[in-house]
Amino acid sequence: MFDLHTIISEARSEGIGLTRLKEKSNLKKAVLDDQIKQLRAQHLIAGPFRTGKGNLFYAKGYEPSVESVGSKIEDLIRDGGTKLQSKSQLEEKIKSPFKKFFKDAIRVLVAGGRVAELKGGQSAYLLHVDAVRQLFPEIGTVNLPQKIERPSSSLKEQVLNAYHALKAEQGGLSAVSIGKLRNRVGCPTQALHALLLEEARSGNADLHPTTLVDLSAEDREGVLPIPGTSEPAVTVTLR
Repeated sequence: MFDLHTIISEARSEGIGLTRLKEKSNLKKAVLDDQIKQLRAQHLIAGPFRTGKGNLFYAKGYEPSVESVGSKIEDLIRDGGTKLQSKSQLEEKIKSPFKKFFKDAIRVLVAGGRVAELKGGQSAYLLHVDAVRQLFPEIGTVNLPQKIERPSSSLKEQVLNAYHALKAEQGGLSAVSIGKLRNRVGCPTQALHALLLEEARSGNADLHPTTLVDLSAEDREGVLPIPGTSEPAVTVTLR
């Protein structure tokens, strides 16, 4: 188990596919599949993520997410110094499957005061906050927001962002645990339940009823009673 985790960790943000894992670990397919399942259950790895190179696995901390893409973008902008880089130029440097988190990562960086967005004609350019202070020393820290834990957005936007992140982490499977969704957003259970029921009535969500047997503690936290049915919803699909 440890060796397999080490192999995946060594791949860092490049990720590693099943074929390469089998070659490096010398494990038979059944054993390899079982160990991958255990590592995922322990939240030590994430995936598989579909890419042009096939399905890839990542060690936690290197997987595609808003946070990892944001860190990559910030490094690119910081390394550029005072040179203005457009969003499109930066996006070209982010590979799939990380690219799907590009827009959300930019919003988090700007909202958190780590990056400044400048408009020029039809294009938007990004500059690191350190370069802004270098170019405009008179600004100091005025009007540059301090660390923000969460970008300002509606609960629905936060839920959608969290849903797509969780969906990506589980390899594109569309049914996401309501409990995991609640914990990722950090909102009251009742508020999330009310939103999901409203989205279901509007045709924007599918609630999936199931029995309460063999559920994890996190799944039980999100159990959503559905009016008119005997079994509650544990997972949801959003559109």
